[in-house]
Amino acid sequence: MNKVSVLLLLICFFGCDEKEKISVKTLKEQGYKNFGCDSLQTNNEETIETYTLIQPADHNLYMILARCNNNECEVESFLDVEVPHHFICQKYYVSDWTTEYDTEDILLAFNVERFLDIKE
Repeated sequence: MNKVSVLLLLICFFGCDEKEKISVKTLKEQGYKNFGCDSLQTNNEETIETYTLIQPADHNLYMILARCNNNECEVESFLDVEVPHHFICQKYYVSDWTTEYDTEDILLAFNVERFLDIKE
């Protein structure tokens, strides 16, 4: 995906009506890839998170993650975040096993790669 396409998508994401959502198909056509978390963490006795540490593939572009449900995606972009960035895919509340996000959500990413620690 070229920089012009990214710019057009960002303009729409930040300038479009908040009710307007983008489809999974549209994002995949623009080069977004399926994304998932690879780590599990208990923050305290009340929550458990699935997460991954991410960094931009190209440091000159935004990292963009889309959370999609029922073929409608809400987009979150990251530019000036500390790398590695801790991205939460799901948060479980132990008291009643409810979740922060719908378990059927699809995550899509653009310009995102997993952060690999040298120690790994």
